[in-house]
Amino acid sequence: MPRLSILSCLLLAISSTCFAQDDDSTFSVESVTSTCRQLSTALPGKVFSPGSTPYSSSVASYFYIQNRLSPSCFVKPTTSQDVSLAINVLGKTKSKFAVKGGGHATNRYWSNIDNGITIDLAAMKKITVNEQKLTAAVGPGALSEDVYKELDARGMSFLGGRVADVGVAGFTTGGMFCIVSQLARF
Repeated sequence: MPRLSILSCLLLAISSTCFAQDDDSTFSVESVTSTCRQLSTALPGKVFSPGSTPYSSSVASYFYIQNRLSPSCFVKPTTSQDVSLAINVLGKTKSKFAVKGGGHATNRYWSNIDNGITIDLAAMKKITVNEQKLTAAVGPGALSEDVYKELDARGMSFLGGRVADVGVAGFTTGGMFCIVSQLARF
């Protein structure tokens, strides 16, 4: 069930960040700051504001410079329960938010936001391999290189990004264009 929850959160986040990004008329700095405080209370030690090292690291981790935006805070969950708590707070406060898997999205606002909250899934990159079933459960913060390294050691592979630092979450929800799909004529 937790995997379904994370996927649902990602899909909700993608749809919420695709609309009205330039319309800040209904979101005041005070309301977003209040939401960041509520998130800090709900997730102690996992919410970071401008000026902190974890905040700066999250901003710098975006592959494309146009996505190095300035959210009011970053939430860095480590479990699906953390993601659920964050989504509950964001839903109650009706706050704008974005979700970052690997941070390789080319389009502005697809994985970051100005004057809103960004959920950075980078700490959720656990990969669990079931060699009997030839399957793997991959955390939403994993990069393609993380999965390739883990599976290659077992003689396995997956339909992943062509570039090592492409995030699995965004790649999965964003079209899955890869070398293998091209060879198979998808």
